[in-house]
Amino acid sequence: MDDKEKKLLEQTYELAKENNVILQKIRGHQKRAVIFRVAYWLIIVSFVYGAYFYIEPYVQKFVTLYSSSNQSLQRFVFPEVDQINAIFNNSAKKVNGGN
Repeated sequence: MDDKEKKLLEQTYELAKENNVILQKIRGHQKRAVIFRVAYWLIIVSFVYGAYFYIEPYVQKFVTLYSSSNQSLQRFVFPEVDQINAIFNNSAKKVNGGN
């Protein structure tokens, strides 16, 4: 092996060492990014879960109120259209003088 080949081999070795250091740093950044991403989503999910338990009693009251008002409205009987027309006709006759 002559000097030129030996020098080229040493340069290649140094470049490989530098690349290894850079690649290890990149991999470390990737690992930290994954950890922070998981932590980020865990925090978001826990806030949503906590907010649900905080709001749930109010939602239950609203659902109960809605269902009870819906039941009372179903029991309320609307008058027939003919009955409404008869009421208007009778009141119109009274206003017009009984015609």
